[in-house]
Amino acid sequence: MENILIAEDDIEIRTGIKYILVEKGFNVIEAEDGQKALDILNKEKIDLIISDIMMPVKNGYDLLMDIKKDELLSAIPFLFLTAKTSYDDFRLGMNLGVDDYISKPFKAIELLQAIDTRLKKKNEIEKKFERLKSGITKYVPHELRTPLVSIIGFSDMILTEYKENTPGELTEMVQRINVAGNRLLRTIEKFLIFTELKSSVKFSSKTLLEKEISDFSISRIFEDVREKLNKIYQSKITFNNTIIEKSLMIPENYFQILITEVVDNALKFSSSCGIVNINTGIENNFYTIEISNNGKKFAADQIRRISEFVQFDRDEFQQNGNGLGLTIVKSILNSVGGTVEIQSDGSSTNVKISIPLLNEAEQ
Repeated sequence: MENILIAEDDIEIRTGIKYILVEKGFNVIEAEDGQKALDILNKEKIDLIISDIMMPVKNGYDLLMDIKKDELLSAIPFLFLTAKTSYDDFRLGMNLGVDDYISKPFKAIELLQAIDTRLKKKNEIEKKFERLKSGITKYVPHELRTPLVSIIGFSDMILTEYKENTPGELTEMVQRINVAGNRLLRTIEKFLIFTELKSSVKFSSKTLLEKEISDFSISRIFEDVREKLNKIYQSKITFNNTIIEKSLMIPENYFQILITEVVDNALKFSSSCGIVNINTGIENNFYTIEISNNGKKFAADQIRRISEFVQFDRDEFQQNGNGLGLTIVKSILNSVGGTVEIQSDGSSTNVKISIPLLNEAEQ
């Protein structure tokens, strides 16, 4: 069911449009001015916007300009519903990027046809993008991974077996090659994991997932993650942690992916030289893991928009990343009935993961 946002200060017109759209199976969200519409867009997933031009607080033109400035909102189809029908008014709207005009008064069939046309176009574009993205994530990582394993393997060999006979300057260069190779390998692994999660029948079925569940050591997983990320960050990673051992309703390999992605993210944006704080606990039949760092602050709307291929403030914060890590975390937790909460203040970011406990009767 598509979500349509109506920004209109006239309650009678707004109610009339809502009635027409609800009858056709759309979910309708209302806003009485442009600013309220923008607030909704920053909280809800909207598929199409219908907006009046003359509104209090923020008019339709300003709303459209704000939307077009936001790369996460700019592709949403935008229709003006207005009594302003002069050539200059139409030209202004088209220059700002409006998709269509509906003149007041209007017939229901005109409104529905305009909506249908724009939604079909939007869906076609999204399908093309999904095919492109699927091709990239499915085939490119495999082609990159094979030669990369050789690069990492031979550089490891030089650093371990031939270090005594290698000049210091050359050793440093080989170390840099090794670190860069491991970072690139992590990126490729993320693409492979993402592709698997998107296409796996097992992942989309909770019943099939539960068949993969067995007991494992949580503290061992954290230690494995520490060793893996040490190779990438070339520094001693310290976990200030207290680990409670429990049986969890999640396959071991997915749990390791979760911890790797969250800890990697904490290290990536940390200013505390590899120190990550970890606390575990039990809350209402859920096993909770809180992972925090001292570093970059995320705004509330940035946290809400976690999705694949989105990295926040890339120009200001030049850490490596493609936005896939936390999207992978959310996908896995959704599949097992867990949750993730992210809180950020001026000095630290805290990620709280909740995973259902495995009932004793199921063990």
